[in-house]
Amino acid sequence: MTNLKIKEIIGSSNAILRSSGLSLYDVISNEIKSNNKLVVDFSEIENLTSGFCNASFGRLAMEIENFRDLIILENIGNNIFEEKINNSLRHSQFHNTTNFKTTDKAILDLFN
Repeated sequence: MTNLKIKEIIGSSNAILRSSGLSLYDVISNEIKSNNKLVVDFSEIENLTSGFCNASFGRLAMEIENFRDLIILENIGNNIFEEKINNSLRHSQFHNTTNFKTTDKAILDLFN
């Protein structure tokens, strides 16, 4: 079983950007191709957006039929985070990414 710490993958305690979600998606997707079970660790994540969840977990759930069997989410520790993740899994629709850079910039501006 492979352990992935979100903070180490995205380089931040803020999982707020769609582009960061896509980075996490890439890492998880590559691990899944090896048929490895994964633990995705949310420890030290302070902020989480729906855009991040949709770009990572929502997309993965749409592409991988047994997503919940292969990926274990740990240390979420926040009901709001859990709700955002579950929403992305329930509504696993990967939206058009052509405008994600503009959206990411707007989100960054709010946090800076």
